[in-house]
Amino acid sequence: MHKTLTGITLATALLTPQLASADFLSVYGGIEAWRVDPSGAFGDNQQNAASFELNNDTATTFYIGFEHPIPLIPNIKLRRDEIDTNGQATSSFKLNGDDFTGTVDVTTSLKQTDVIIYWELLDLDLFSFDFGLNAKYIDIELTAKDGDSSQTENAKGWVPMAYAAAEIGIPGLPLSVWAEGSYIGYSGDKFYDARAALRYKLVDTLPMDLTASVGYRALVIDVDDLDDVFADIDFNGYYAGIELRF
Repeated sequence: MHKTLTGITLATALLTPQLASADFLSVYGGIEAWRVDPSGAFGDNQQNAASFELNNDTATTFYIGFEHPIPLIPNIKLRRDEIDTNGQATSSFKLNGDDFTGTVDVTTSLKQTDVIIYWELLDLDLFSFDFGLNAKYIDIELTAKDGDSSQTENAKGWVPMAYAAAEIGIPGLPLSVWAEGSYIGYSGDKFYDARAALRYKLVDTLPMDLTASVGYRALVIDVDDLDDVFADIDFNGYYAGIELRF
């Protein structure tokens, strides 16, 4: 019996990944400008929805994070996005029970907050990998206006998502390739938020790091029933940002 328990303990230790941790406390934050190219469809349901063309817009993203050297306890990152776009739909659809036909002015307003908890599985000089959970709070407002008729639908709530991030450094250069993503899919619905970037370390000193990033981001909301609204909306485009770490 003792040999059996010893074997199980040894196998568990070998199979369980060891969590890396920061060497000291670290606080970081950043700001990004995202040139959004939106497209999609919405309506009361998939049968009564219409595709629409939305104008490009520039969205701003803010985030702040905290890392610590205590194993098993997750690090945390908070992020906030706001995207407001407008455009037109040219086919018939229904919103909040009202029928819209012909050329209809449409507006989408998306506000989202990410509460990310993550663990550092690997934290090496040239490679790092994080995994965790993202509790994303979304507040999306869809408006259709046709002459004197106007309807607005609002959907909001928490979306639990899996989270992962990785960074690969380029030996001998202050450059790295970085990617981050959150995803959930169920019953034909899907929701993901992913980005990839080339990062350049402008300042690399003991008290402070300053990093610039240029990359591409894709945010997709594809749900059949989000607070009684069908929505299939893509927000994607290039972005640039800067991050300061202490």
